[in-house]
Amino acid sequence: SSRRRHTRYISVTGVQTCALPIYPSTIYTVIRGDTLWKIAARDLETRDTRATTDAISRRWKGIYEGNRAVIGDDPNLIYPGQQYDLGGE
Repeated sequence: SSRRRHTRYISVTGVQTCALPIYPSTIYTVIRGDTLWKIAARDLETRDTRATTDAISRRWKGIYEGNRAVIGDDPNLIYPGQQYDLGGE
């Protein structure tokens, strides 16, 4: 499925205005064999973003922080059937 890209403009007093791409929220259901790293890499590819090691590292940590209430204290313990909001980051 294709994702529509929206742009949000932000402005802060004394700072130049910039445009940030905003993506619709996506709910992802964990399947057997998934890791946050794999989910992050696929998510970046879906967003047409270069999935470098650094980008994947930042993305999986963001997914974890955004879904910590579902995942719990250990990001290495994720389970099939859990649903994560991949957000519009």
